[in-house]
Amino acid sequence: MNERYLAVIVVFATVVFGLWHGLQKSDTHPLHPPRYAKRAVTKPQAPQRSTEAEYIYDVVVHGSSRLHFKPTETMPEGLATGEDARNVTHYVLSLRNAPYDASRAAKGAAIYSGNCAGCHGDDGKGIHGTYPDLTRKVLLGMER
Repeated sequence: MNERYLAVIVVFATVVFGLWHGLQKSDTHPLHPPRYAKRAVTKPQAPQRSTEAEYIYDVVVHGSSRLHFKPTETMPEGLATGEDARNVTHYVLSLRNAPYDASRAAKGAAIYSGNCAGCHGDDGKGIHGTYPDLTRKVLLGMER
């Protein structure tokens, strides 16, 4: 019985040591992350959208603060969501003389006036260059 007990302990210790040693080499131990994990350092970038309307909608919903255009610029997320955000998007498109849905733009005008015009101005040109001009040919962030 002692020999069997000793054999089980040896096998168990070998398995545990082997697993532990293998995990240490691969740095994949679930409870102990590697000390010097290599992390990719990335700059926040503008969302990659295929159309101007999708880009505008994304910024209306998620804000531009995360894009870090200027250190003092803060446009938080959630100023408009869902259908309201779509309507504001069409209103901004109308300011840019881009194709837009007139009924959505009409609904978005009131929301824009209450949430956006304070910084971007009623005409979307920004207030004295402090905030982005929404009528620029290429929107800030789309050229990146």
